[in-house]
Amino acid sequence: MSATQFYRIFRTVAEECGLPERKRHPHVLKHTTCTELIRHDMNLAKVAAFVGHASISSTMRYVSISDAEASREAINTLMKLK
Repeated sequence: MSATQFYRIFRTVAEECGLPERKRHPHVLKHTTCTELIRHDMNLAKVAAFVGHASISSTMRYVSISDAEASREAINTLMKLK
């Protein structure tokens, strides 16, 4: 399968799934993969190596933590200190 064929198939499926037009490109798969790996506690340096980022700062843009997540993690960590 050529890159062009893949792009066309991806774009069609993304449209059928209701993705916004700005997200109807295969590169969104890289963003989603990075985000999920980081959310599941994979080391940032390893994620960067996996997706071919030359700089870890490129990978840092996928790190987003909600206030609720931060609070939960802090409470869990503090409870383990007892």
